[in-house]
Amino acid sequence: MKKKIMEAEVLSNTEIAPGIFRMSMYVTEAAAAAVPGQFINIYLNDKSLILPRPFGICEADASEGTIDIVYQIAGQGTREMSEAERGTVFRIAGPLGRGFDLTVFSDEISGTGASGRSAMIIGGGVGCSPLVFLAKTLRKMGINTTAVLGFRKEKFLVDEFRNADCRTLVTTDNPDEDSFLGTVVDCMRVTEAEADEYFACGPGLMLAAVDKYIKERADDSRLQVSMEERMGCGYGVCMGCSIAVKIKDESGNIVRSHRRVCSDGPVFKGSEVIWRG
Repeated sequence: MKKKIMEAEVLSNTEIAPGIFRMSMYVTEAAAAAVPGQFINIYLNDKSLILPRPFGICEADASEGTIDIVYQIAGQGTREMSEAERGTVFRIAGPLGRGFDLTVFSDEISGTGASGRSAMIIGGGVGCSPLVFLAKTLRKMGINTTAVLGFRKEKFLVDEFRNADCRTLVTTDNPDEDSFLGTVVDCMRVTEAEADEYFACGPGLMLAAVDKYIKERADDSRLQVSMEERMGCGYGVCMGCSIAVKIKDESGNIVRSHRRVCSDGPVFKGSEVIWRG
């Protein structure tokens, strides 16, 4: 992939939960091209931080020319980002990677039977962020959507899913009148929530548990997962974000191989991934 760097101007940078920020940037070319599940690379202004930081696209508005990301302070780079004020300019590249495959709803795109089809969105923590863009896209397609969102303590972005007409179920470690106690899989099991197609993003252990749960009840090729792996270049050159997957060889046998999250993903079918542990 040819690397193209462009400038993005910060329009807002708001703390939406302790240590978690939502940044909106004006970057028209990237906003017009983005699809749900893709990410951008941000090159920080501190020249000692050489490698770009990848962030899933929370929302892209082509008409406004804006892209939103959600990030958690985890080190020097994200600390710098949290201090960025309106008017700050970052260099970015994107949109990058392979997003969610919505051709699974091809009949619905053509306008036949949309009201009869359903999707389930499953997110964990900051992994809920790229699913906001997906939820709003599914709403425009007329797909009936349920969101199952898991958090440790503080909830965020929940209203975004509700405003996208999702049936929204929330789990936390500290339940209240609006949330369940436990994991997203616990919530799915208790509510017996099902759908025609599944989309998930979050920590690897959560994704593996979701895949196992769905495989017990259906074909996990109906699950698409957005993998969260540490990236180096973001373009498929360094191979630092490779994951183990199952592929068919020339004889049709299932064999182990590797794929790069940044360029071959970040979205894969659950049935493709060789889950750790």
